[in-house]
Amino acid sequence: QLILLWGGSGGVGAAGRYTDHDTWNIYNPGTSHQNGPGLFYEPLAYYSAFTDTEYPWLAESWEYNSDFTQLTIKTRSGISWSDGTPFGAHDVAYTLDHLLNNSGLRRSAQVQKDVESVELVDDN
Repeated sequence: QLILLWGGSGGVGAAGRYTDHDTWNIYNPGTSHQNGPGLFYEPLAYYSAFTDTEYPWLAESWEYNSDFTQLTIKTRSGISWSDGTPFGAHDVAYTLDHLLNNSGLRRSAQVQKDVESVELVDDN
């Protein structure tokens, strides 16, 4: 069981109340990235500014081409969603493609600015 508590007089909602408690999609406009969903979404990699190091997480590795116009991501095998469905490159491709082709979603403008296309090569 997980209980999240918000307090204070500022931030999310009115008087510190958590107003988007039923919204677990971090791409939904109007929600805060600093709330519950951030606890449940895991990144492809972490970056530590303290050690200036990137730590692969859901990605096993990534590689840019020589002019940095293409990024190839290899996802880690053995990862599953909470319902047991395997996680793979298809999930990353779907997310990026969805943000690329749907304006108005949180983070979609940045993806549309930086990504020209998404191609699923294989499931890793």
